[in-house]
Amino acid sequence: MIDRPSPSQLAARDQLAAARQALRDRKRDTRRKVITGAVVLAHAARDPAFRQIVRVLLQEHVTRPIDRAALADLLDG
Repeated sequence: MIDRPSPSQLAARDQLAAARQALRDRKRDTRRKVITGAVVLAHAARDPAFRQIVRVLLQEHVTRPIDRAALADLLDG
């Protein structure tokens, strides 16, 4: 006789699969942000006009003190 998974086992399996997919999605999103940030910072280091645009955007959108402290060199010049 073959044992079939119970409804609760099936639900747990589905929940685990969803959690694993969410983790993969978060990792992908984080990697995209890191890569994008690296490109922006590299370009800002070479182009003063672009650096000023980045500075203005950061000044407008980064509001948490802890985040502003981490970006102080970019915010202040």
